[in-house]
Amino acid sequence: MASSSASDSDTNENLIAQPADGSICIKGVPTCVAWRDSHGENCYLSGATLALVYDDNTKKAQVRLQVSVRLKKGLSKRRIYLFVKPDQIRSLAYISTETGLDYEKEFHGFAQEGLKTRTHALKFELQSSPTIVVPAEHRYKCLRAGSQATWRSCVAFGRNTNCFFLYIPAESLSKTQLTSFCRAASNRGALTPLDDKIATLYGGEGCRVVDPHSNIDDDDDDDDDDDDTEAGPSIEASCIENDAPPTYDEHTAGGPSVSHIVPPSYLAPTPDLPKLHKRRREESDGSISEGSVPYKRVNTTDEMILRAILSLQKTVYEARAEHGASISKITAKIEEIEGRFEKFEESQRELADEVRTCMASPLWEELGERLRSQEDRDFLHMRDMVEEAVDESIEAKIAEGVDEYLNDDEGHGLLREVVGKMIYEETRDILQSQSYTGSFTVSREPSQI
Repeated sequence: MASSSASDSDTNENLIAQPADGSICIKGVPTCVAWRDSHGENCYLSGATLALVYDDNTKKAQVRLQVSVRLKKGLSKRRIYLFVKPDQIRSLAYISTETGLDYEKEFHGFAQEGLKTRTHALKFELQSSPTIVVPAEHRYKCLRAGSQATWRSCVAFGRNTNCFFLYIPAESLSKTQLTSFCRAASNRGALTPLDDKIATLYGGEGCRVVDPHSNIDDDDDDDDDDDDTEAGPSIEASCIENDAPPTYDEHTAGGPSVSHIVPPSYLAPTPDLPKLHKRRREESDGSISEGSVPYKRVNTTDEMILRAILSLQKTVYEARAEHGASISKITAKIEEIEGRFEKFEESQRELADEVRTCMASPLWEELGERLRSQEDRDFLHMRDMVEEAVDESIEAKIAEGVDEYLNDDEGHGLLREVVGKMIYEETRDILQSQSYTGSFTVSREPSQI
């Protein structure tokens, strides 16, 4: 396996600029988290981003992991935060990615493959489990299948995780900066949590801390339940009462159960009016009657809020309809442009065929005829030259043969025979072709006996 260890040099030009006093401030850095569960199985949390803030002057720090999940309805995302406070850290060490146990090498390989770059590796040993923070309306069954798996990984990470490995790209920070932060975090009591409020995480919409040891999957709705049960008010009601989410320090690791959280209005199947959750009136002599002025004022305020919500929903619906119409127009325009492109391509093909038929074919035919005519002329010229050379050679050979035969006795004798035979044959032919006439008298002579 190729090594994924980061360089020891602190002069890498790709490093993110950091304060000169040794402080660290990085946000949105892609990271990979790995740990082993109670059964010794390797577990991973991919797709997370890291926010690490360390003030060297005030000795305050915060380690925050963020993952995104999607709802079944719509395209909106919800963020889940995992906090590791300095007082939760027992020890923090910068480790090499080239050595370690077998499962650590497997962690290194998985992180390198997921981040696709050289990595730094940090080993966290915790005194208590990380803190999980979710939106106030967070519901497990409202998440998509892939997001449900991510949520289960987050809960498994927050449940009895005493040791985990954190991998970040090597260009995000130098080894020197990480080593300095590890020394400070490992020194118990040297760092304090950063003064940060959870209210800034979700824009004041409300949030809550999840107890990973509770049955987080059992979030069936019970619309008939009241918010004033003996178990205490819901987180959503408390957030409305306080007009803002509580600070990070006001929460504990064991938050309330998710079974009393009412889903938001945008997840309702119909755009009906949201159900109002009223607090139980205090059973005392100073209770507010229905005919009193404060009661009417509360009703008026509720009506104003409802009208504002309905107006906002109407605006959203109109915006969605307008957006859909715009998308339809854009789609029609794109289809029209595609049709024009297809017609243009067809005309170009027809033009190319016409040029090939009207111009290229005649040119090729004329060129072929010229080549054939030139080949015929060259052939006749070469044949005449060959015949002329052959005739000259034959005449020379005949003359040499005649001279050779005439220069000796055998040649003279042969010549006489040939010439005599030719004269004989010609004379015979002439005589045979001519006819002669004449008369003959035959008389019988007496015998002389």
